[in-house]
Amino acid sequence: MRIVHCKRESYTNYIGRPSALGNQHPCTGEPCPVAHCKGAIHDRIGCIMAFYDDVRVSKELQDEIRALPEDAVLGCWCAPKPCHGSVIEGVWYLLHEGKELLEWREGKLLGE
Repeated sequence: MRIVHCKRESYTNYIGRPSALGNQHPCTGEPCPVAHCKGAIHDRIGCIMAFYDDVRVSKELQDEIRALPEDAVLGCWCAPKPCHGSVIEGVWYLLHEGKELLEWREGKLLGE
């Protein structure tokens, strides 16, 4: 699995908005429209962490990620910058290895 810019390289699965795996948390300095964020303004790392939190509690998102093929090429607008695609890739491996998705807070995984 790898992540590419959707306008610079070919991809097999689009993960930008409005796709099922699009990150609904903007990292553009705009207030976040996701209800539980209460209008927070995320930087790039914050929006990636918020996406991980969404995946951790959403069986639907986990099922979408689990269904991706191992050789998927994920197309997003962010690449090569840090991107929620890295969360998708990491979670894919955790789900296929039967590992638990731990809670992420203050720069570390809780339960480690």
